[in-house]
Amino acid sequence: MVMLLPPFAAVLVLGAVALAAAGGALVLPAAEADSKPGRPRLTFRQVAAAIARVGPLRRVLAATTVAALGTGGLLVVAVVFGARLAGHPGGGALLAGTFGVGSLAGSLVLAARPLRTEPEITTIALLAVTGVSVVLCALAPDLAAAAALFALTGAIFSAQFTASLAVRSTYAPRGTRTHVYVTMASLKVGCASVGAALASVLLTLGPRPALLAIAGLIAAGSILAASMRHASRHRHAPACITTALDNPRS
Repeated sequence: MVMLLPPFAAVLVLGAVALAAAGGALVLPAAEADSKPGRPRLTFRQVAAAIARVGPLRRVLAATTVAALGTGGLLVVAVVFGARLAGHPGGGALLAGTFGVGSLAGSLVLAARPLRTEPEITTIALLAVTGVSVVLCALAPDLAAAAALFALTGAIFSAQFTASLAVRSTYAPRGTRTHVYVTMASLKVGCASVGAALASVLLTLGPRPALLAIAGLIAAGSILAASMRHASRHRHAPACITTALDNPRS
């Protein structure tokens, strides 16, 4: 609905919504702390070490930060792409809006039917699917097809984001969950900010090549995590074989 307003009014509405959301968050009941009262706060170094020790956290952090270099600039490119396809700025607003609608729809579906699969594997797989979806967006022949594909991309992105949150919740060591959430989110947001700046450089090549580059970065995140997972399993294999030889009955 915001995209139907003039730019100045749209910015005011968005600001008001953010303030309302902040006020609403203040009245929510406080969650039970995941660490004992009086325990000193963990430093970034300690949290980073905790993440590095847990394979799924380490791999998903690597995947999502690399992918964020692409997704951070996706809507920047969408606005320019939509305007080119439509021949007027409203086309850009349409693509950004349909991405948001798709993301909202995906979130509502997941709220009704939560993911049941292993979250790390799901995150890696959905990153790959997101990359493919962005490639299809780049190949869209007209505004209508692009709008439908951006809506689909938004839905897939919301599922991938939900799966990555499940990884943090499932694998964060006891007493570090809050720190792990904040640290991983901060690193991802930082990379997304870099991605938004990178998108402006990629747009000098045109919106379609920029979308293909974004798809490549998203896919690179998935490939990186899958490679790390594969390497980790192979490192542990010799130890398992040795144990089996030493203990034939096991």
